Amino acid sequence: MYEVEDLFDVRSTFAARLDAYMEKEGISKKNLCKDAHISRPTLDKLLNVEITNKANFVKHVTKILNSLNITPSFLMSNRKNPLNRVKEFQNVLRIDTDSLAEDAGVDVETIQNLLSGKEVNQAVLYDVAMVMDTSTNALLGKNFFDAPIQVIDDFMKKTRRYDVSGFWGFLGIKLKSKETYCWYPISSRIQYKLENQLDQEFAMIQTLSNRLIIFKMSEVEDIILMDEACDPLYEYGWSEELYELMIPPALCEACVEMYEDMDYFPDEEFSPKLKQAINLYLDNRGLSIEELQDELLEVKILFPSGNQLSMGYNTSENLNEILLSLSDMDGSFEFIDRFVTLTDYNEVIHHILLDNIALMELPLQLMDTEMAKFHDEMMAELVGE
Repeated sequence: MYEVEDLFDVRSTFAARLDAYMEKEGISKKNLCKDAHISRPTLDKLLNVEITNKANFVKHVTKILNSLNITPSFLMSNRKNPLNRVKEFQNVLRIDTDSLAEDAGVDVETIQNLLSGKEVNQAVLYDVAMVMDTSTNALLGKNFFDAPIQVIDDFMKKTRRYDVSGFWGFLGIKLKSKETYCWYPISSRIQYKLENQLDQEFAMIQTLSNRLIIFKMSEVEDIILMDEACDPLYEYGWSEELYELMIPPALCEACVEMYEDMDYFPDEEFSPKLKQAINLYLDNRGLSIEELQDELLEVKILFPSGNQLSMGYNTSENLNEILLSLSDMDGSFEFIDRFVTLTDYNEVIHHILLDNIALMELPLQLMDTEMAKFHDEMMAELVGE
């Protein structure tokens, strides 16, 4: 059973569950604030996971749960069917059901089944996610990190859900140990989250190029935020080739799961439409499927000395705990190891001191899947399931 105090350690999930409950029950922020006797900025901070003082968190959440007349366990129950967000994405992207079915190459009944929560095969999920420029995890509510959407943010209908946003522009990071900037495409939500992490020891940012980056602020010399409408900053090392790295999230998911021969998989798993999209992406970049998979699973670590370590990600003993701490945006490593332990493809184990990392790039889609599973297991353990 959950107590209110337990929610502080899983406040990212609490925020998502509370927001989903409000949407499902038709509860506006205005009415909730009035009934719970809390301010609108306080509620926004709870939903954006920005309250890092436990006493304040418990006080405000207690008021909210009492006003809703629900228990922590009720809100945080481990649902067997994750939240289906296809309808929400339709609204954000302004895609009606008929158009979605046509663009995905399926009949309207199949889309209606998906919208109603019925099970559809994996190929349909991939094709629908490709149309919506997002991942299948995001469509089914299984994502841990923000839902990735590669549509330009200004073209999207604004949503009350804090984790949905589109392509905003580029982030450039100049480390003290490097002569050039590291560039990454980001969403509008990530731009906002970065600004709230600038005073922390470490910052964690997800990109739209399948990179989850962690960097130590004391090792950073300069940070540039370049709106996609700005004049290109070629003098800072920005390049149009960065657009090529924006692999569609669903295509990224599929490639990670795929073996050497795409034709091995039946159409129920990977449709001809998806296989064609993968081949087109490979041709445009001049890569083989093996080279793309290596790129998608690569871990890259830049050290303050200027040295660099690259490896193919296999497993980690404690990376999930580190990412969970960082996702709460409090920048504190008080209760976790100061070492990150990574095992590469060759079963070589690396123990790396976090203090010695200037910047680390991780495979985002893989981390998202692992973190969602880790989080569910942790919550199940908390409630004794």
